[in-house]
Amino acid sequence: NNHTQRSFNGATNKGTDCSEFRNVYDGDTLTLVDERLVRLLGIDTPELQEQQAYAQEAKKFTKRHCHKNEIYLDIHGID
Repeated sequence: NNHTQRSFNGATNKGTDCSEFRNVYDGDTLTLVDERLVRLLGIDTPELQEQQAYAQEAKKFTKRHCHKNEIYLDIHGID
């Protein structure tokens, strides 16, 4: 896929990348305003595309916690 894999980090630590999110794809995947796709490490939520149970709730939860907030990210490799 060649997407940058990152983890959510709510603290402002040295070496983190501060970004704004554009869209929540599903409960564990975000798109940033610069079009980067972010996958949250250590979080496995139901998949929307596969219409798994509670997928919509997981997406709403992630959106509620990211909307209008700065997001601090640590790079953990390429997915």
